[in-house]
Amino acid sequence: MRTAPVLIAVVAALCSAQTALAQDSQYPPVPFYDWTGVYVGANLGYGSATINDTTTSGGVSTSSSQTMTGVLGGGQIGANYQYGHTVFGVEIDANATSQSTSSDTLTASMSSFMTARARLGFAYDRIHYYVTGGG
Repeated sequence: MRTAPVLIAVVAALCSAQTALAQDSQYPPVPFYDWTGVYVGANLGYGSATINDTTTSGGVSTSSSQTMTGVLGGGQIGANYQYGHTVFGVEIDANATSQSTSSDTLTASMSSFMTARARLGFAYDRIHYYVTGGG
């Protein structure tokens, strides 16, 4: 008769221990991804632009069109700040290019250009949806 109370006590102790072990061995919660920070980058590409030129001489207009092509490359630096799910950011870039064209009436080239932009977005974990605008 004494075995029943001992057996019940052992089973109760084992059940309690398993519950405690299960609570202690849970993984920590996954941290929220934060888009706040500074970044730098580089770019390399190929560009093409069409230049339309109209010349008027003696009341007669003459139009010509040239395509300017070349390699371009440069770098950018930016920063983001996340507040809740909203992300604010700014970015500037500078690029050098070999784009040029030449004809009898027109010679054009672009050696470099720079842009600056502001960004407003919505972050969901590691996905960042945004709109950007600048000059």
